[in-house]
Amino acid sequence: MADYVASSMQLAMLLELSAYPKPGNVHRTRDHEDMRYEHFLGTISGLHSTFFKAADYGWRTTYKGRVGKLVFEAAERMLHWQSDGNTTLGTIMLLTPLAVAAGRALRNGGLNSIEERLRREVVKVCEDANFQDSIWLFKAIKLVRPGGLGKVQELDVYDPSSLRRIREEKIPLSEIFHASAKYDSIASEWVTGFKVTFEVGYPYYMESLNRHKDLNVAAVNTFLKILSENPDTHIARKVGLNIALEVSRNARKILEKGGASTSSGMKLLWNLDKKLRSRGQELNPGTTADLTCSSIAVATLSGVRP
Repeated sequence: MADYVASSMQLAMLLELSAYPKPGNVHRTRDHEDMRYEHFLGTISGLHSTFFKAADYGWRTTYKGRVGKLVFEAAERMLHWQSDGNTTLGTIMLLTPLAVAAGRALRNGGLNSIEERLRREVVKVCEDANFQDSIWLFKAIKLVRPGGLGKVQELDVYDPSSLRRIREEKIPLSEIFHASAKYDSIASEWVTGFKVTFEVGYPYYMESLNRHKDLNVAAVNTFLKILSENPDTHIARKVGLNIALEVSRNARKILEKGGASTSSGMKLLWNLDKKLRSRGQELNPGTTADLTCSSIAVATLSGVRP
């Protein structure tokens, strides 16, 4: 059971990573100047044991107070298995509670209609996250030091007093994420029951896959669908909401032309990819990639295979 969940998570990460052309992101035919496709492969290869442990905790219902530590362990493994620093912290923060929830869902009903039980279980897993999870998540972020995080007035990750306050006041992770949900889509997923994953990404991915019978088309078009409806918060924090909204409008226009399923859509995709890359990683829709991956993870848990 735990091996099934861990392998499903790794497969989802591989399918999302390899999908091309995801504009502004690393994919199988494009690298960033300082971050290569192989760095992501290294990360993914090292995460099986953490996802295995997460699913096992969910199955045994012994996960409370441990999800944050699992994120920290995954972050350590990410840094150990490649040399470029942060590749997938956002994805790890989404797939770890999903792996715990999958363990619970499998215990409570097997693979039949797992996606329905999975959302109920991930809501519970996120609601159960306590102050210990908050501490470990802060440690994971400080370890990785992701770019574009910005500075906040309350409980800033890099403020030494934040951890002390979390311990003293026993501030649960849900409270921290509620405060940051308006400017961080990963936090928003945690406090909305993975709303984008289950209500936008996963159903659109399955619809596209059933229509086109092509995993790459399904992944790229799901990326565009999520981006078109949810301005990328990674871009917004780096260069402002107006530019993030402009990128979303471009994604919507490409999707209207068929996205990766048509020649005209592909031409627009490559043009947007070139435009976003022209500014280095400032316009990298990294959070959209994370949400695409969590959407595909629901599909791989449900049995989707290459």
